[in-house]
Amino acid sequence: MIHKLKFFCKFLLHPLYLFAKIIPRDDNKWLFGTHCTSFSGNSKYLFLKLTVEHPEINAIWIANCKEEERKLRSLGFRSYLWYTPKGIYHSFTAGIYCYTANPTDINRYASNGAFRVYLGHGIGIKKTKWRKSESDWIKEHGLSCKHVNTSFRAKIELFCI
Repeated sequence: MIHKLKFFCKFLLHPLYLFAKIIPRDDNKWLFGTHCTSFSGNSKYLFLKLTVEHPEINAIWIANCKEEERKLRSLGFRSYLWYTPKGIYHSFTAGIYCYTANPTDINRYASNGAFRVYLGHGIGIKKTKWRKSESDWIKEHGLSCKHVNTSFRAKIELFCI
């Protein structure tokens, strides 16, 4: 029963994903989130760096639970629960999404049209970027897959989708 309910909810919410593409985005509004229910991970460190070094950027943390939201607000940061009206509003109007696992860290259905920045630990890169055959890499880049792994991989700091 739960599986059917989840499917039905996703079916109803999918048009929101299509609608999100046409909503104007603010490139100075950056949303941060993590798949955990805590203020942690690479999203946390970029969030802290931006709030200190770039106050012109409107950095907002999208929380997964009330405790997380309260903690960030007590530290003086802007934070909203993902399912509240303000959380949903900012999810649809932010130009940049910074997350550690996938856009559901913030709001999957509002992510269409935002520039998405993956701040994970490289697992996604290993599973997507390196799947091409070596002959495809040589055709596209003039380098073998092994060469790409050893030469360029360590230089990747952000994996932007």
